[in-house]
Amino acid sequence: RLHVGRAKPRRWRGLAESSPLQPPEGNAVMVVQKRRYVLFEVIVDAAPRPGAIVEDDVMQAVSEALAANWGDVGEAQAQTRMLYWSTAVHLGVLRCQRCQEEELLAARIRKARLEELEGRASAREGDLADARSRLEELQTRASAQEHELAAARLRNARLEELEKKAAARERE
Repeated sequence: RLHVGRAKPRRWRGLAESSPLQPPEGNAVMVVQKRRYVLFEVIVDAAPRPGAIVEDDVMQAVSEALAANWGDVGEAQAQTRMLYWSTAVHLGVLRCQRCQEEELLAARIRKARLEELEGRASAREGDLADARSRLEELQTRASAQEHELAAARLRNARLEELEKKAAARERE
């Protein structure tokens, strides 16, 4: 049969009208990418001056940690992107694929440009607005004194560990 003029819409046989397998009306197709936003803080042994650790160093350390733990495929699947980095307080927001957030959080980032660091995830958020509001909260609380105290606590904890090891060696 030929239809002249307006084309008759094609019906799919065997499928309900509300089936998700029906083709979309028109040409508009919407794809939703499911992402997670990880708010993190970089803690350094010695209190660095502001601006000592830059965004490129952090991204290099993240990609190296992902590649070391899950290989190049795992690093590529994570699709990480730095959305925000504060050189003053060492806080950042990373975007990654939703299915790869646990791998990103588990990747222990140890070194960036030969400096020992420790990364700590402060929050995992479902959308960017939540991550930004959480970041603003942390930035208002963070100050130079808090980072100096954190560095001093870390040094004290490591000194205590070294003293315990030395005492254990003396006992042997």
